[in-house]
Amino acid sequence: MTRWWRLSKAGLSIDPAPSSGRPRRLNHEDLKNLAQLLEEGASAHGWPNDLWTTPRVRDLIRRELGVEFSRSHVWVILKQYLGWTSQQPTTRFRERDEAKIKRWPYTQFKRILCEAAKFNAYIAFIDEAGFMQMPVLRRTFSPCGQRPVVKISDPHGRISTACALTVSPRNQRANIYFKMLANNTNYTGTSIARFVRLLSVKINAPLIVVWDCILIHLAKPVRQVVRDCGSISLRMLPKYAPEINPADKVWAHVKYGCLANYAPSTLDDLRITVKSELVALKSRTDLLHSFIRRAGLDIKQLKKSKPSS
Repeated sequence: MTRWWRLSKAGLSIDPAPSSGRPRRLNHEDLKNLAQLLEEGASAHGWPNDLWTTPRVRDLIRRELGVEFSRSHVWVILKQYLGWTSQQPTTRFRERDEAKIKRWPYTQFKRILCEAAKFNAYIAFIDEAGFMQMPVLRRTFSPCGQRPVVKISDPHGRISTACALTVSPRNQRANIYFKMLANNTNYTGTSIARFVRLLSVKINAPLIVVWDCILIHLAKPVRQVVRDCGSISLRMLPKYAPEINPADKVWAHVKYGCLANYAPSTLDDLRITVKSELVALKSRTDLLHSFIRRAGLDIKQLKKSKPSS
């Protein structure tokens, strides 16, 4: 403190001197160029797959920027300088129409909201999924060097389940309905048509079904249910776009959140557990609304879309 006072009194700077040492071998412009090169993907630079590893990034830096680094320092560059992290990629179909998918929440879904408001109809986001005895594995804590082991029984045992995340037209209240099939059976046009009919009976109001454009949703039994009920209309999501279906978020929550690393001994145990988790969601309207928001859909517009009386 005395030294700083003397320096200040003498009119000298008390700021710390700049640290000495060798300057970075990659300047700001080099790092910017490296980030652009990495964003192009590994396949754009001669590798057969889009997998960035520290040896590959080291080779890229040497080839494009003329600087040699160790693998450990490449990790520092990726993490500290570029802000990159190691992530597991997701898969998407090449046939996706990205522009159409991006527009859908603001065009087609807005029309669905207007239709729901006009006819006082419920909106039901429907999807199907299979729950397996083979668990979804996620990282968990364990002692160093002791890899956790999840013991399984039948890796192919499954229970096919359909769920409908519904939104009421008056107060936008969210609810969930579901149907579980017999063990080791898949949903068909006939069975999904039964689910839609049952949903219509339970709601007892006009219903707009929003779901994926797949064969069983276009099947003859489904069209017959629509004709018989008279108060059901079907609206298709863009192809290969599960991320904008809120019902898909239900599966993500249950499979990857609630039941990760869960390996039941029997399908009966699996059925009881899945049913318990889905029933619990009925009282979690806040969570159901979060699924809708995460799908990029704004149901608040439903209230704004109501025609004035």
